[in-house]
Amino acid sequence: MALPALGPTSALKSGKERYHTVVNRLRDASLTSFNIVSKADKASLKEASRTSNELKELGMSNQQLFINGVFKAIDKKRLACSKN
Repeated sequence: MALPALGPTSALKSGKERYHTVVNRLRDASLTSFNIVSKADKASLKEASRTSNELKELGMSNQQLFINGVFKAIDKKRLACSKN
């Protein structure tokens, strides 16, 4: 007489429930936000866009894009705290 394989089936159901709970929390903008960080070059921005679109397709739309590594020199004469 063969015994039913309830252990693996039960574990799969438990895993599916956990997966759906996590995905639903990731979709909930009151619980989760995604901060996408990119360099200011074409390839990096393209990858950030691809990532953003993939998240949107999964219903995860609460996103912000941050550009890292941008430095713009300013005129020291215009700084309020500079020594003249």
